[in-house]
Amino acid sequence: LHVVKHNQGVRVECEHDFSTEPGIFLNGAVVYGYNGVLVHECKFDPSVLTLIVSLFEKDLHQVVVMPCSGDEIFAPVKSEISMYLHVKYSDPLPTIFSDYRAMLHAMETKSIHMITLLTAPGEESRIVAALTELFGNNQYTIVTSVLRQVSILPPHSTKGAGLHVLAKYLNVAQATIAALGDANNDIEMLD
Repeated sequence: LHVVKHNQGVRVECEHDFSTEPGIFLNGAVVYGYNGVLVHECKFDPSVLTLIVSLFEKDLHQVVVMPCSGDEIFAPVKSEISMYLHVKYSDPLPTIFSDYRAMLHAMETKSIHMITLLTAPGEESRIVAALTELFGNNQYTIVTSVLRQVSILPPHSTKGAGLHVLAKYLNVAQATIAALGDANNDIEMLD
């Protein structure tokens, strides 16, 4: 491990390649075993993405709907908002489209594991309220893990559920696992 200072603060980097190690990704929507073998995935029906886009598409200056598929993230346009996670946290660079229509068309052939909504500063509670009103107490999980990010997960997707699947795959008793977290999307994993 080594510490890298940059204009946004400090980031800890590791030179180890974790791509062949078992792990939980996208808040538990995807679980990989050894050598990148897909052990478990939860995904959305594409109509859910279309519904969320229809709710926010006219509000591009305040919120950008960005679906995730595996380690890829997609954005309808390049903007300060759509580039936020990449710039601030070194998340993968999003694939940029010309508009929502082009993005939705491309997503027809992809597995949608998580839908992230990136917002202008201070908009998170409005977005959570709109999604909660849209879906009610449905099976979807709505989480906010960092400032300006609201994510919606498919049914049965939490880090806790992913940890359970991974423990079963590894044949490890959950009572022997230590988990660390720093945001509200980690709560189920810590229970």
